[in-house]
Amino acid sequence: SYNRALSGADDCGAIYNVKDADSQQAWPADAWQHYDIWFRAPRWDGNTKVEDARVTVFWNGERVHDGVAIPNATAAGLPEGPTDGPLMLQDHGNAVRFRNIWVEAGASLPTPLDPFINTASMSLDSSSGEITLSWDTNMAGPFKIMAGNATDLEALEGATNPLLPLEVMAGANSPATFTLPPSLSESPDVFLQITK
Repeated sequence: SYNRALSGADDCGAIYNVKDADSQQAWPADAWQHYDIWFRAPRWDGNTKVEDARVTVFWNGERVHDGVAIPNATAAGLPEGPTDGPLMLQDHGNAVRFRNIWVEAGASLPTPLDPFINTASMSLDSSSGEITLSWDTNMAGPFKIMAGNATDLEALEGATNPLLPLEVMAGANSPATFTLPPSLSESPDVFLQITK
């Protein structure tokens, strides 16, 4: 995968059949690839799954998956179920596969990446005044959507807790549809912020 574009959810660093890595971090041939993987198993209430498994992955020191939900078994994985299963490593018949494997039970997922303003699209319905905001994030929600204008944004520079002042929606997941507060509805410059 070194120096190649990631093109599907089965490339190096991918979660098989779920999601490609966020960025290409492969080292050249003959260099060992290094992975740190935090896996939290799905949660069950009896035989009913109540929460998907989640995984965060660092590939050669760079975070390439951040709390990604895994909705079902991956391509080479065993079927999901409420009982404990094995941890398995997939190989491709190579002479050397893995080395220096460490497993630590009970480690919590790393602190998620900052989700501030990572929007994929925004649309405005002029008849209703509603805004639909979509963002590309693999972090577990829900999120808050904050809003402000240019004056608010300037006031945040250097702030230790740089949040825009107005909450327009709580408990949001992408895509989220909302209306702006009246104080901003006529403002020529409105800024939106997605935050935990």
